[in-house]
Amino acid sequence: MISAELVCALSLLVLPGCCASDEDDRPVPPDVDVTAALPVGTDVDCQLGGPSAPSENVGIVVRDRHDQPSRGRYNVFTSP
Repeated sequence: MISAELVCALSLLVLPGCCASDEDDRPVPPDVDVTAALPVGTDVDCQLGGPSAPSENVGIVVRDRHDQPSRGRYNVFTSP
């Protein structure tokens, strides 16, 4: 069985190059830390079907690039 952490890590390596587009170069909001380290010892919630409130044990949220970030969590944006 493949863990959620492995799936998330692989998506970080593979999907950004596949989904890169000059059409969606949105600026990063000033209150977002783009240098934050990937959290460890936490769960991953892949929300590519639409955003929802993650559980308290979730520290990494994977969402569609058009969705808003989940405050207080490490956000990964990609295209489904």
